[in-house]
Amino acid sequence: MEKPVVVISSDGSKAERTAAIILTEEVEKRTGFQWKITTENPKNGNIIILSSNNTEVSLINVGIDK
Repeated sequence: MEKPVVVISSDGSKAERTAAIILTEEVEKRTGFQWKITTENPKNGNIIILSSNNTEVSLINVGIDK
């Protein structure tokens, strides 16, 4: 099983990028797991998508293990 990847849009807001950094730092601090932040969807594995609309950031967990 691959580690989850945090996907943000390439033109995402500062809030979206900050949320991704805080999420990955907290996961590492609490579990020791290091999650990668990327702007491209991986072909397999678990994906955590962060999306924003300038006022809020939404978290979507998409599992596509193959």
